[in-house]
Amino acid sequence: MKRILLCLFIAILLLPGNLSANINLDAFGGLNNTGDFKTHYAGGANVSFDIHRDVDFMAKYLYSTRTFNSGKDNEEKYAYMSGLIGLQYKYRIEGYPLQWISTFGIGMAKADKEYKIGVSPNLNTESKSEFGASAGVWTGILYNATQNLSPFLEIGYHKLGSISGKSDYAIQGYQVLAGVRYTFGANKSIYSDY
Repeated sequence: MKRILLCLFIAILLLPGNLSANINLDAFGGLNNTGDFKTHYAGGANVSFDIHRDVDFMAKYLYSTRTFNSGKDNEEKYAYMSGLIGLQYKYRIEGYPLQWISTFGIGMAKADKEYKIGVSPNLNTESKSEFGASAGVWTGILYNATQNLSPFLEIGYHKLGSISGKSDYAIQGYQVLAGVRYTFGANKSIYSDY
């Protein structure tokens, strides 16, 4: 998955028609609720570029993990990762250095659960995994602090559909993400739209 996203990032940078467009690199952290696989601490990155003044093509990678009862007999470890591509619409709030952002993405995701069963010292580790198509939607606010740096806050919902078509788990839930966007490219004056 990481190789695919790296290749996609390189391809985006090499597209001749987009060399004059703004290219955005986001880094974020937050909470990722995965339904039956609990709520995790998340981190990730998003790469996007302008395809229209108010619309970006984006690729988003998210990884989240959490361990419950660490070091105990009933320890549980959860992990989730997704790679999505999609579109982001940026509505400029007139008179303010703010943008309302709405994003939709589709791609692949994987969720893992590892837990111990038995009684100490005879503990066995079991694992469950879900892999399949994934989709997500987010909305939030982006503050244009400078021409290059813009902090943002997004809330959203995601869902993982098992590749086998049948699953014992519901891997879906909310995401709360906060981060910062760094913009490369042909920037206008920060006050040109206000």
